[in-house]
Amino acid sequence: MIRLSLGLISTLALTAGLTACKAPAQSSGDVTQAVHSQSNTVNGFDRTVENAKTALDRAMAGPVTIPTPKDPGGGYTHETHKGNFALIYDAAQLYQLTGEKKYAEFAGQAML
Repeated sequence: MIRLSLGLISTLALTAGLTACKAPAQSSGDVTQAVHSQSNTVNGFDRTVENAKTALDRAMAGPVTIPTPKDPGGGYTHETHKGNFALIYDAAQLYQLTGEKKYAEFAGQAML
């Protein structure tokens, strides 16, 4: 789950950069056609957001495990807390992108 979250962040940044680097259309007719064709297709960013929503929705279906710290870094409790941070961060990012309140509510509840 942690790798998925870190991968999400990297993929979002890379996708945004690659999308911005597309070659511009040559004429105003080409621009209009390009806008209409792109508005009807799903790009990499949209797929990444949908994959993140699916993964987070699956994680939100169960309880958040919050163990009492008792082992050093790299132990079970440490890694579980890192995973919880990643879930909260992803929920906040998805709330900003989608406006769906369930992600903000999950992040708030997980922090309590």
